[in-house]
Amino acid sequence: APNGKSLSLQGTVVHIRAEENGKASGMGIRFDNPTKAQDMVGKLLSELENDRNENLSLDDLVKTLIQIRGMPAHQILNAPPTATYAEFEDAYAVLIQKYHPLSQKKGDPMIADASQEILSIVQKAFETIKPK
Repeated sequence: APNGKSLSLQGTVVHIRAEENGKASGMGIRFDNPTKAQDMVGKLLSELENDRNENLSLDDLVKTLIQIRGMPAHQILNAPPTATYAEFEDAYAVLIQKYHPLSQKKGDPMIADASQEILSIVQKAFETIKPK
């Protein structure tokens, strides 16, 4: 199977899919408005095309995991507790870009797993502050 990355947008959901050595992974990120979702696709495409993201080491990722476990949602998102929803959304988008497995060193399953675990924690934190 071919290796590749794809991004798609359906309404307010950004779908990210990657395939490497026949193994596929993917995720969807829901935003409250289409403009934010479109902005995220633009930012991710720019990062992927220009390959500008810094590859984090396994050590960096493990340290991050240790630090963020048990933190309040606003701290995980690197935002003050008084942040507006839009500020939380922006902080969330930055972390998704930084820790997405597509942004990491290719071919290292431990780095991909650590990145995915961080993303899971970030997504749960964002869900807790998201208006119901």
